[in-house]
Amino acid sequence: MTIRRLGRLLSVVAIGLVGVSFYIKPDTTVLTCISHGAPSEIITACTTLIENPDTKSDDLTVFLDKRAWAARRIDDYELAMADITRAVGLRPDIPLLWVAKAFINNAQGALDAADADFEQALALEPENLFTIMDRAVILTGRGAYAAALRDYQRASEIDPNSKRAVNGIIRSARGMKLYDLALGWLIKAVQQWPDDADFMRALGEIQYLYAEDYQAALESFEAAAALEPEHELNLIFLGATNLKLGRIDLGKSYIERHAKQMAQKGKDGSLYWRAIALAANLTRIAGNNEFYFRGVSYALADQPEFARIEFDNYLESGGRNAMLIMRSLLGKYLTCTLTECERSEGKDYEQALTRYLEATGRVFSLESY
Repeated sequence: MTIRRLGRLLSVVAIGLVGVSFYIKPDTTVLTCISHGAPSEIITACTTLIENPDTKSDDLTVFLDKRAWAARRIDDYELAMADITRAVGLRPDIPLLWVAKAFINNAQGALDAADADFEQALALEPENLFTIMDRAVILTGRGAYAAALRDYQRASEIDPNSKRAVNGIIRSARGMKLYDLALGWLIKAVQQWPDDADFMRALGEIQYLYAEDYQAALESFEAAAALEPEHELNLIFLGATNLKLGRIDLGKSYIERHAKQMAQKGKDGSLYWRAIALAANLTRIAGNNEFYFRGVSYALADQPEFARIEFDNYLESGGRNAMLIMRSLLGKYLTCTLTECERSEGKDYEQALTRYLEATGRVFSLESY
């Protein structure tokens, strides 16, 4: 449970945060328990307050919930479950306590118990937007996209201005391979939020990958790039789309910019790109990294022939570990192309590498390097 949601919990208990700090103990113990901090610090502070015989019942509920949240952060599910169960026993009328219990049960693999917790929360407050979307998050994590889609659609009906609900609908639809549904929602999303580059880029992805409407995709990617000119995905999408449309020089210029930017920047907020940067850094002494990034960029842009040329250049420059990198990265390319991988896909890198090499018509011997 996030701090924001816990804040909503505190607003419905009998005594608010200010009241707690005055009535319980006017020092930093309360603030540490209910505010930001390391899990160990929160647990220590909350334990002091929980064990205080003068702590009032409603405040005890808050402190138990906070300690459960901190315990869950360090995977101490025994303490987390004991605390949240006790908190629910004290205040069974608070939906967000049941939601917190659901997350703990789900993390332990008690899926039926988690579902029952959500049902209890929704029985108390059927239109609670946060509860509905939190359940959708858990369902998505299980790969239950159809159930998640129903929850996100319900959330969007409750709050038509919720970006999170619309994004959840789109992600669920894509998870179910309902690309027409995703496309329809994306068209509405970019109309409702024209300054959101992520929605614009996602629209381009669907147009490129599934509708194969490259001209429409190009317009979407150009609109995204107008909002975020140097975003790595904008560059590679523009490169891929222009190449598909036969604008080879323009497409290659975007790919060159993408490769150069990745080689220089090293990493960004995306775990995938950090992994690419790490792989390149590990092989820095073995080859020219810019050739490597060009190869990856062309592969992601669905241009295996250009990718093969750049990987050849990388090998010739001394990239002895290139085959290992290809095994871990180009396998994802073959399964996912320009989109994120499904949880169940892209795991057999050996077979994926074989398919990539067959597609390029090139036979490599890993032992040669």
